[in-house]
Amino acid sequence: MSLTEKMSGRHPLSDAEAAYLSPLYRRDISSNYVDGINDPEVRAFLGHDRNLTVEEIQDFVVAHENSEHQILLGFFLNGVHRGNIRLHDCSEASIWLGIALFDKAVWNKGWATKLLKSALKLVWARLSVKTVYAGVDSLNVASSKAFHKAGFFIDKQTASGFVFASHRPSIGCVQ
Repeated sequence: MSLTEKMSGRHPLSDAEAAYLSPLYRRDISSNYVDGINDPEVRAFLGHDRNLTVEEIQDFVVAHENSEHQILLGFFLNGVHRGNIRLHDCSEASIWLGIALFDKAVWNKGWATKLLKSALKLVWARLSVKTVYAGVDSLNVASSKAFHKAGFFIDKQTASGFVFASHRPSIGCVQ
């Protein structure tokens, strides 16, 4: 079963009716998405140092649509696509998470933390992985803060930044 099937539907953020995560499809690609993802300030920490073409973005999105190992979840606010959560390299033990808010109108308003918390909740509910990892550039202070606020901890430091982790909450009895 693909991750898109496992994560199907709209997933409202806990405290905002007009905000939700939903699997991203080719039909969701808009000029705002293309322009936003190519904004130099946005792409500074996304791992590509040049503008992406519409075709490259379409190929990237389509490659995630029916994969068993990766999915793009779009962040929609008031009906507008504002960013993505990417879950990738899914195994029985773990999955990697990335976040990109390409609409700068939602920056510094707590949305990254809300998205990370919602993504974790969704992963714990729909997948059997034990750990969620995320790589964060050491220069991306805002992202590091959002991961901390969402309950992630620094698992290790690398030459370029940090690997954050969050483990599946355990349910046990207090004796």
